[in-house]
Amino acid sequence: MLRYALARLLALAQVVVVMSVVVYALIYAMPGDPATVILGDDATAEQIAELRAQLGLDRPAWLGYLDWLSAVLRGDLGYSIFLRAPVAEVLGERLVPTVSIALLAAVVSLLVAVPLAVAAARTRAGAADTTLSIVATLGMAVPGFLLALLLVRVFAVQLGWFPVAGYAPPERGILPFLSYLVLPAVALGVVQISLLGRITRSSVVDVLSTSFVTVVRAKGVSSSGVLYGHALRNALVPIVTVLAGSFGSLLAGAAVVETIFNIPGIGQLIVTAISRRDYPVIQATVLVIALIYVVLNFVVDLLYPLLDPRIRLAAGGRR
Repeated sequence: MLRYALARLLALAQVVVVMSVVVYALIYAMPGDPATVILGDDATAEQIAELRAQLGLDRPAWLGYLDWLSAVLRGDLGYSIFLRAPVAEVLGERLVPTVSIALLAAVVSLLVAVPLAVAAARTRAGAADTTLSIVATLGMAVPGFLLALLLVRVFAVQLGWFPVAGYAPPERGILPFLSYLVLPAVALGVVQISLLGRITRSSVVDVLSTSFVTVVRAKGVSSSGVLYGHALRNALVPIVTVLAGSFGSLLAGAAVVETIFNIPGIGQLIVTAISRRDYPVIQATVLVIALIYVVLNFVVDLLYPLLDPRIRLAAGGRR
């Protein structure tokens, strides 16, 4: 198991190195110049060249990458050109609402999709299966921004159950904090409900059709015992994989709902940073999101041997 974990950690470290090169190259290749944006169209060529030198934009790309990587490894994410603050400090403030929305969306999708998918697999072509199919189709077809606006109209404006927009930090209390995040999380999580529901249903149906389940039934195990004690447990590997992958998508997709609900998260931050060509903020934000995605995949890789004995045996673990 230790060798398996070290092998996965080494593979992910290689991914992080390649990812850092891609992030820096993409940012470096972006059109536009922050010096021109800062100084405006009336700036002279000499003023722009001087500011580019101050910002370190006149150096070769490979040298800039090595300097940037060296600083990142020391925990220095740079200094925002426009916000006039350390990027790590800015990101720390913006990560809380974004990660909270993504976590809440993942919980909502898990609580809705898995029970509905299990019920659909148990009564194929029944009411639960039809409901899952409708929800999955609507979730994939309806744009997230349209769903967000609909939720605001119904649950915030007409019913008054939730605030229309804004954000309350956790220091103001858990209920105000959650009240501002529920609608964004639902808007963000509906697509994940569709994806997770379909994957879970398909996995459970596949397991239920195996000879292994036939043997379990022949031993007199109840239908609920077969479904929850064996079929769902053996279907957990693809479910966990989808959850980890979707969390990265939730983080990346938070920009739209943060804009609609006026939440100061990293989605809003990166949109503003791109429009201002604030390179340090863009690089750090993309890198942090990618690192979260990589860490989640590493955790999932460690869960695989625990969920599936065949993977544990292949990794050299004990039966």
